[in-house]
Amino acid sequence: MRNLLAADIYRYRKDILFKVAFILIGVFVAMNCGLYMVLKNTMDDIEELGGVGDMICGRYLFGSAFSTGSNVGMVVPIFAGAIVCKDFSMGTIRNKIIRGYSRNQIYMSHFITSICFGALMITVYALANLGFGSLLLGYSPKGMDAEQVKFVLVSLLAGMIVFAAMSAIVTLFATATGSMGLSIVLYVALILGLSIIESVVTIFPKIPKFVKKIVEALPSSLYANVCSGSLKWSYYARNMAISAVLIVVLYLVGLMIFKKKDQK
Repeated sequence: MRNLLAADIYRYRKDILFKVAFILIGVFVAMNCGLYMVLKNTMDDIEELGGVGDMICGRYLFGSAFSTGSNVGMVVPIFAGAIVCKDFSMGTIRNKIIRGYSRNQIYMSHFITSICFGALMITVYALANLGFGSLLLGYSPKGMDAEQVKFVLVSLLAGMIVFAAMSAIVTLFATATGSMGLSIVLYVALILGLSIIESVVTIFPKIPKFVKKIVEALPSSLYANVCSGSLKWSYYARNMAISAVLIVVLYLVGLMIFKKKDQK
């Protein structure tokens, strides 16, 4: 199992998509900070703009990194699924089985490397947004203190688990279909569907409270709370717990599918 995991990690490191992911992160961080700098410089007095002023800071850029429907938020899980699909299209899975590795070991190795890739990439993106955003725009109008350090660490951990779960979803799609294109379509459709549900719940005030609480607890809703600087630690704990349970369920379902899947 150790050799299999080491081989999959090496494959990720050498894959062109791994390098492209870092390039895209650099591009989008530069774009985010540049656009917010321009916006800040066009304002006469940011304090008179109320809530808008709270958005032009490193903390807000940090929170926006965890949006599952944003640029990097979509790219990272999709890249994870694409790398998994390459194992199917290139016949690597069959070779692993021939060499004596069990399907449990093969899928576990895929799953671990995929969710680690998702967690790593979003951590790099979020910290880059936070670092450069705070350097250019300031951390937030209220500044940084011990409570904010805790906020950054807790929300970062929550974001890592959320994107590990998102990568697990694409890994499941990739395992079930073996098709990069179909996996991407299914994932994009899922994210768009969740975005529509969140928008509907936000727009219509007469939605039952229990429905709102369910939607608020979804992993995809994390970014809104981080962007606002929410210090409701129970929310982050619930979000991490739900994401962790989702990862376990996705692993078990994916393993079941992989065991029944014919390899040619």
